[in-house]
Amino acid sequence: NMHIEQQLTQLIQTIYGKQERSKTLIQHGSDSLSAIRLSQMIEKDLGLSLPLDILFHPSMTIEQLTHLIQNPSQLHSFSTSISSQLFHDA
Repeated sequence: NMHIEQQLTQLIQTIYGKQERSKTLIQHGSDSLSAIRLSQMIEKDLGLSLPLDILFHPSMTIEQLTHLIQNPSQLHSFSTSISSQLFHDA
């Protein structure tokens, strides 16, 4: 849905001062405070609560985030795979 992607793009631009569709959130300069702000704004504007680990996924782009918001049933498996990956890296 182009509407969700446009809203996300606007939120990311508000928080990071810029946005490039092909960049990941980490490449935009995501840190814990900006991730919390983005998560709160997504919940307020789009009605979906996102686990913060999703926003820190190394390959998370606006397009991928849009897909997850449109398909919230995939959030759990996506979040779980990130958590297990973090445990394996430790």
